[in-house]
Amino acid sequence: MDDKNKHSLPSEMELELLHRLDFRKQPTNIDRGYKFRNGYILLVGIYFVIRLLYFPDISGNILGTPVTSVDLAAYAQYRALYAIVMLSVYFASYINDWYFKEISLMIAASSFTVLIMDFFNVYTFVVGGLVPTLVTRIFIRIGMSYCFLMNALRDNRAPVMPRSIFS
Repeated sequence: MDDKNKHSLPSEMELELLHRLDFRKQPTNIDRGYKFRNGYILLVGIYFVIRLLYFPDISGNILGTPVTSVDLAAYAQYRALYAIVMLSVYFASYINDWYFKEISLMIAASSFTVLIMDFFNVYTFVVGGLVPTLVTRIFIRIGMSYCFLMNALRDNRAPVMPRSIFS
């Protein structure tokens, strides 16, 4: 053999280290809740976007407003487009680790603010008492805001790169 093709073989100790299972484990301080919170955010986001874009009259029926309310339909479509942009920016920053903590905090603050704005702008149209489905949707949105906030606060325990939405 010439010097160019010489390769040293690993020693028995190096082979043992390579084949040990605990050697290949992921770090222990990773927050395992990221995949569940991101899945919840994605599922709820898709649900609300589809409902706002394609079925704004259902929201009018739940609120007790007339179905022909053009203002509510336009408002629902603008809100759906806003949600699409925010979810896209959030997941792009998560996957690429691009200012994730700052973006997640801004979106958490924005989602709490939008919920309060909806309370004063949209929920005031409710005729009669609050319908249980409306209260359920409010709590679902509070849960989504909580997921954004927890992901921002636990940024230092995020999964290692490369990431996917459900990692």
